[in-house]
This record gives sequence, C-alpha cells and structure tokens, in this order.
Amino acid sequence: MYPCDTGFYSAETTLEEIGKDFTKFYGLAIPEHFDKKQKRQYVRAKYATNVKFSSGNLAVQTTLVDFSAGGMMVYMVPMLVKVLRSGDDIYSSFQINNVSFNVKVRLAWIKNYDNIPYAGFEFLYLLPGVRKELEALAAAYSATST
Repeated sequence: MYPCDTGFYSAETTLEEIGKDFTKFYGLAIPEHFDKKQKRQYVRAKYATNVKFSSGNLAVQTTLVDFSAGGMMVYMVPMLVKVLRSGDDIYSSFQINNVSFNVKVRLAWIKNYDNIPYAGFEFLYLLPGVRKELEALAAAYSATST
C-alpha cells in the first residue's frame, strides 16, 4: 500500500523481465489503476517549518515534513529520542501560514524512508476550533501541492 494525502492505495504489479544479476531489480511494470484501500480521516499536506518539541526541562527543534488535523510527521533527530524517553508530557510548537500552534502530542511511530528517520506524532486534546484551523490549512496546502 502506498500512502498519500487522502488515503492508502494498492495495485497489482507484474514483473516483466528479470536479468542475470540478482542484486539488481529488473522490469517492474507500473500499473495503470490503483484502488483506494483506506481513506484518511484527515487530509495530509506537505509543509516545511521548524517544530520545537519540549518535555519537562528538555527541548529540541526539528523540521515538519507534513501535517493534518490529526497529527504530523517530522524528521527524527537524536535529541528527540531523549525528549521521548523523558516520561513527561510532550508539547510541540510550530507555525503554519503565520498561525502559531502549541499542541500536546504523542509519538505514533518511527520509520525510515530511504535511510532517513522520520517520526509521526498524534495531536492530543485539540479544541474544535484549533482542529478546524488545522483542517483548513491542510486542505489549502494539499490543494496547492498536487
């Protein structure tokens, strides 16, 4: 399955040709049709900005990769591991389109894509107005990035 800003898509691929060097990948045919397998609860938008994470007396800055009204993906940096291990509540501070957010978060996952570590965070206890603001910003930035 392949994630995108609106859902997860899946398709059957075929191997058209294979060579003699088994350390290389040969002849994968890209399908013409993808089926939506799961719809995202919130639209996800790519947006780069600084994010400050704080927990107790620890703080670290990293960069936002994308966001939705439900959470965000950031680049995982070594100091962020210390913040996660602190055991205290974690807050993130960031700006999108000159709108400031200070949100309590929880780690959802850590993954490597192309040997680059990323972390996903879920927003906790958002007021309805804040969630609506994030939804509107994600919809606006998602529309401009497609």
